Amino acid sequence: MVGNKKQRTRAEIKRLAGNVKPEEFSDLPSYFKALYLVYKATFKPYSYYHFSEDMGLGYCPTSRMIVSGDRTLTEKTLKKICDNLGIVKQSRSYLLKLAAVSSRLIASEAMDELIATKTDLVSEESQDQLAFFRHWYNAALLEFLRFYDGPHDPATIGSKMMPKVAKGKITESLKLLQRLRYIEHDPSTGRYKNLQKKLSTEREVKDLIFQSYHSQFIGIAKESVTRHHSDDRTVIGTTIATSPAMKRKIIDLAHELTKQASELSDEEGESPEEVSQLNIQFFPVAKK
Repeated sequence: MVGNKKQRTRAEIKRLAGNVKPEEFSDLPSYFKALYLVYKATFKPYSYYHFSEDMGLGYCPTSRMIVSGDRTLTEKTLKKICDNLGIVKQSRSYLLKLAAVSSRLIASEAMDELIATKTDLVSEESQDQLAFFRHWYNAALLEFLRFYDGPHDPATIGSKMMPKVAKGKITESLKLLQRLRYIEHDPSTGRYKNLQKKLSTEREVKDLIFQSYHSQFIGIAKESVTRHHSDDRTVIGTTIATSPAMKRKIIDLAHELTKQASELSDEEGESPEEVSQLNIQFFPVAKK
């Protein structure tokens, strides 16, 4: 190795990599940045050139692009990195699925595989939280039960979802909502009661949950353009130049809008007639 060979033994590189768990991250750049900072704090001096070399990519600045998110990793390259850093078993599998999600722009099948891997690595409570956000209709069903006065059988409820959801999926969703104590079933009436429990997520699954949840609704939002009449949906947008300070202000405005929308919904009491989704996307499309 170029640089301080005595300190940077292969055994020590692998040992330190074992202390940074890939399962705690929801994207590759964040994971590799955390690992780089561990190495940098341990080995003196240490640069991205050293990091690239330790990853098996040669003495070059490639790792800087990986950390910044400017370099997409192929499966072959990531396997090579795992071999060099000693990343094995579930951690290796998780990283490979994380890369698949990134390369396929969060394709649903790749996200399902990633969540399935993550589910085996977290607590039972976190498993149910992952399951809740894994399918968009769980959140829609929870809101729907707040006001729906029709039959509470899975087939009927599934037919009310937009798009429609199969009876079996609604049945499993109702069981999940009961395990999470979001609803309870009244045997005397055959109906479900919304317990109005505030949704919360464990830190170990929070980032992954949001990726799955929002990617699903972004897809449904796209379909809504042709599925619904213009009176029933609104799609607006603008392209603007921004500074970091301005971006922060706009993000704060977006949070405030969603908060106000939730408060308006709470004020509706028993009068709602449908469940609606409010999406706000704000992201860069060009950068100097």
